[in-house]
Amino acid sequence: METEDDVRRVLQMLRPGAPGRLPAVAAPIATAPTVTASPAAADCPPLFRPTLRPPTPILTVCDDGEEDGESIRIRKDCFAIGRTEGDLVLPNDAQISGRHAELRQALVRGKYRWSLNDLQSTNGTYVRVGQAILEHGQEFIIGCTRFRFEKQAATDSAGPKASSAAEQATRFWQAPAASGGQCAAIVELTDAGQGARFLLEGPENWVGKDTARCQIVMSKDPLVSPRHARIHRQDDGRWVVENNKSINGVWLRVEQISFKGTCRFMLGEQKFIIQTPQ
Repeated sequence: METEDDVRRVLQMLRPGAPGRLPAVAAPIATAPTVTASPAAADCPPLFRPTLRPPTPILTVCDDGEEDGESIRIRKDCFAIGRTEGDLVLPNDAQISGRHAELRQALVRGKYRWSLNDLQSTNGTYVRVGQAILEHGQEFIIGCTRFRFEKQAATDSAGPKASSAAEQATRFWQAPAASGGQCAAIVELTDAGQGARFLLEGPENWVGKDTARCQIVMSKDPLVSPRHARIHRQDDGRWVVENNKSINGVWLRVEQISFKGTCRFMLGEQKFIIQTPQ
């Protein structure tokens, strides 16, 4: 996932008039400055923190276009979010399912770990990522456009030769194969079904508004940066989507993901920040 420092640096660079940093909701308590050095200072114990209960994460429900909003302390092992039921109900977003997703805590090898779980929602749960490997059928969002990644093996040309009658028959269209025996594409997903299909013709494909430097141009999406993201093929043949320090980021659809520290996720049009104590 994209680190919180990466997101903050982009916000500082692209929004000079806005506050530069997120509220430090999970920051440690500052100690009073030491006036004089003392031989016993090296033996000073750390500040008290609870050890017999789990740490308390803070969930921020981001307000319209802002990085701050309502802060909720999560003091239970499972916290559900939905449009009609759950621990947090958001009734005004029609893209959120009745019971959409949950944050769940578990004790793993003596340490508390958190995970974000989709609850078979209609429109999915998305997390903001710096880069991610794309599997066949993977969905992701750039700007406000949703895509599905598709990859299929190229037709094997080493098979038995077709008969002369078959050679003269009309053949179904097939996309040209990329090097390595694979052809890949991203398909726009809309409310009406599949939209535009973009073939990934080379090992590197840029997505953005810059017509001169992007192979996939998204001129009609107001939330897309000039060179928003890069989709490239690794030496092992796997495809990767990578955010290019864009202000609105790249969001990957997940069924379940474990995290520590800070995680940004989106349900419908509502964005959240979850911060867990380290």
